[in-house]
Amino acid sequence: MESHLSGVWIVAIAFYGLAIYTFITSKPMNFWAGHKISSHRIKNVKKYNICLGIMWLFLAIYFSIGSYYEYTNHINMVYMMYQLFIKYILLCMIIYYAVVWYYFKAR
Repeated sequence: MESHLSGVWIVAIAFYGLAIYTFITSKPMNFWAGHKISSHRIKNVKKYNICLGIMWLFLAIYFSIGSYYEYTNHINMVYMMYQLFIKYILLCMIIYYAVVWYYFKAR
């Protein structure tokens, strides 16, 4: 039996792990590397983490679909998904995080 664990699967598994960790942690999850968020700056840490966990879960599912296309040799679909990710989904992630941050930040 041949293993088809490619780079896309590894990225999807990493995002699933990040989503699960975000759902269960009691500290506020950081969005960018090196950007530390204090729990005093967030109104409701649990709901904040759930919103971020949903974002990471969406990305995990997105890359799981891409890995399925790679597994079934639909390389054009994988290329199209990467182009969509680079052009639109990264921008949507930043906007989504900005809205979540604005909604949950302590005033």
